[in-house]
Amino acid sequence: MPKQDHLEIIGPDGKISFHYLDPVKGITNIGTHPENDLVLDSPNLAPFQAVIDHQRKPFRLMVLDEQANTRVQGKRIDSNIFQEIHDWETIELDGYSLTLLQDLDNLQAAVVPTPVPTLPPTRVDTGSLGGNGKAARQTLPVVLPIVRDELPPSASAPTQPVPAAPPSAPRVSFYSSRPIDVRDDVIVAELSGREWTIEVEQTATCDLVVTNGGSIVASFDVTVEG
Repeated sequence: MPKQDHLEIIGPDGKISFHYLDPVKGITNIGTHPENDLVLDSPNLAPFQAVIDHQRKPFRLMVLDEQANTRVQGKRIDSNIFQEIHDWETIELDGYSLTLLQDLDNLQAAVVPTPVPTLPPTRVDTGSLGGNGKAARQTLPVVLPIVRDELPPSASAPTQPVPAAPPSAPRVSFYSSRPIDVRDDVIVAELSGREWTIEVEQTATCDLVVTNGGSIVASFDVTVEG
């Protein structure tokens, strides 16, 4: 079984390849454009066809262009809506089959709840956190007191206090911090010469405009030396 989440890719010609899902980046872009994480060679696919969000389980797929008739397990997927995908499910893209193979250890840790000892007394439900960080419902045993009628009907028997139910655990948000940025490229540009006359201990300012000429949303960190 796989030790890291990845996609098994079968091309239209039957050739099999694999693409490992980067857990640090958290998303995988799919399309024909060379800047995608997974590049598929097909004239019927869009430059940016789909994206897989694998920051948490279950993973999610969003189709960005519906003209290619993207399907999951044979069912057509609408565009611009996240669709859950699970282990061993197949994404169909214009002759390509992308089967999701998840890490078995991480998958079991995410879906198997912690066993709770069972006792015969009455049970009540209380909120608890599941192994995948989502709020889940878990059944916990609560022992209720038993009052025995050992006194005559005219006398009142003392009652025992009923223990309070365990408090529910707080909910945990899915995103505790922003995903780590991945630096893709470093561009060194030498600007044309400029000449200023500045008085001693005075400062000068100039405007620097950086234009994103590509079709992928990006951010830029600019450093000026010299």
